[in-house]
Amino acid sequence: MESVLHIGMHKTGSSAIQAGLSEYDDGETFYAPLGRPNQSAALVTAVSAGYRDYHVWRKAGLTAAEIDTRRDQARADIAAALARRDRRRAIFSGEDVSSLPRAEFAALVAWLAEAGPVTLLVYLRDPADYAASALQQIIQGGARHLPRRVTQRMRGVLTAAKATGARLIVRDYRPDSFPQADVVADVCALLDLDRARCGTERPNTRMSATALRLLWQFNCGNPAFQGDPKLLRAHERLKHILRETFANAAPIPLEPFAGLADYDDIGWLRDTHGITYRDRSAGATAEDARRWLDEVPEDATKALAEVLARHDLRAPDGADPVWMLNRIYYLCLSEDHYDPKTRTLRTPRLGIDDLPALRSAALSHNEARPLDRGEARHLLDLALRIRPNGPVLLRTRAAWDRDKG
Repeated sequence: MESVLHIGMHKTGSSAIQAGLSEYDDGETFYAPLGRPNQSAALVTAVSAGYRDYHVWRKAGLTAAEIDTRRDQARADIAAALARRDRRRAIFSGEDVSSLPRAEFAALVAWLAEAGPVTLLVYLRDPADYAASALQQIIQGGARHLPRRVTQRMRGVLTAAKATGARLIVRDYRPDSFPQADVVADVCALLDLDRARCGTERPNTRMSATALRLLWQFNCGNPAFQGDPKLLRAHERLKHILRETFANAAPIPLEPFAGLADYDDIGWLRDTHGITYRDRSAGATAEDARRWLDEVPEDATKALAEVLARHDLRAPDGADPVWMLNRIYYLCLSEDHYDPKTRTLRTPRLGIDDLPALRSAALSHNEARPLDRGEARHLLDLALRIRPNGPVLLRTRAAWDRDKG
């Protein structure tokens, strides 16, 4: 069994590649069924010594036993794909594979190599363009702190890949140079696959400049959106609302992020792989990105007020966009489902399973006071709708009533 491992360097069309190939099977080559198109969780969990601390499971709030179950399933699925005798080649793809320590990456490739020859496919992106796109991704993931530098670790990843002895294909991620400007078509040309058998629907996760700024400001001001599956789902729905509401706003500019880009390896890359990128760091600083993100978009207030109005909610006079974002988030948290077709939130149907997440979010106001008191009180009231006689909730409400400050 031959294997192709797409080392999905972040922000190089990996989501499109994974979505396009997720159901691929031409009778000879197939995309390994590991649960999701992005196979990062399965591949990393299968080989990483620190799999229980993997960020995907940490954010979801899974127990150690639940994570162990996922590890067992991932290893079984990979082994089953490699053991097939009715196919010649299996394709694997995971964005977080590029972040594995060298020994664990080597172990993954060695495991695949036990079944037959391995090809490693890597796409790289212009450092400044990569920095702007990667910052969008980590903010969507919940970041409230910016890194000092955003790096693809080009030299480290390619050196580790070459050291495995596997065949290595390195491509410049420049969509306008691909067949039909389509990265999936480029992969098909490289691997001799049938593009007509691939899917065409791509996950729409791109944000406009306004949406990204608002999400950043929400992340920085509200700590209660991770550590519990319901909180995580509410954050996902909030992101969807922002993407839809500000879909026609200006795109994210490159300039504010140029100072965070890593240009250290561009000379080495040119000499070893013939790919040339320009150093854009002149006059740029790492603080440019933070200043840009902290600016309140001029087109935000009215649009967010309209989102609230669609659900019979009214922002008080003078409410800023971050206040309205919190209100929308709490609405998402109290809802069972956001319907992207109608762009509406369905009627609240709170149940006992919602209580831990609501209570945790509300009481976080007591710990560090990062939330507006009015918003925390709204969240507390939602929890009291589920458990009207909850002693902790009642004591907290009474204390807040006494302390108007």
